[in-house]
Amino acid sequence: MPSIEFRTICPKNIGRTFEKCYEEELQEDDNTLLHLHLQGRGMWMYVDRALVGETIGIAPSRLIDKIIDTKPWTDESFNKYCLYVYTTTILPDYQDRGLAKLLCSYYAGFMKASGYQLLIGHATSDPMRCIRSWMGADLSIEHEKWYGSNRKATFYVMHL
Repeated sequence: MPSIEFRTICPKNIGRTFEKCYEEELQEDDNTLLHLHLQGRGMWMYVDRALVGETIGIAPSRLIDKIIDTKPWTDESFNKYCLYVYTTTILPDYQDRGLAKLLCSYYAGFMKASGYQLLIGHATSDPMRCIRSWMGADLSIEHEKWYGSNRKATFYVMHL
C-alpha cells in the first residue's frame, strides 16, 4: 500500500513542475507562480515520498488578473471565508488513480478546519468537473477557449 502525505509548505525547487501539464496558453510565468506560492494557501501531495500533486487557493481579491466570475467577490470581508482554487494538478504519471479526488477532498477538509466556508474556481477538464460535482459544488458559467486554450472552464461554487 502506498504512503500518501500532504504538506502545506511549498517544496524547494518546485519551479515549473506542474506548469508542464498545461497548454502553453495556460502556463504561468515565474512571477505569477511566486505570487501564488507566497499569497496562496497551497497543499502538495506525495506518494511514497514522490511529489505528485498540488492545489493552491488564493483570496479572490489577490487574483493577479481578476478573473471575471470573481469580480463581485473582491471585498476583503468575503476573502476571510472564501478561497478561489487557482490550480489543482496531478502529474501525468500519477493520473487516473483517484489521487485528484483525494487531494481535492483533503484540501477542502483542511480549508474548512481553517475557517473557510466557500471554495470557488474554474474546472478546466471533464475529470475535474466530475470531482467538483461529486463534492457537491454548483457548476454554472462555462467559458470556451479558456485564456486562448482549447479548454472549456466551468465556474463552480462549493460550500464547505
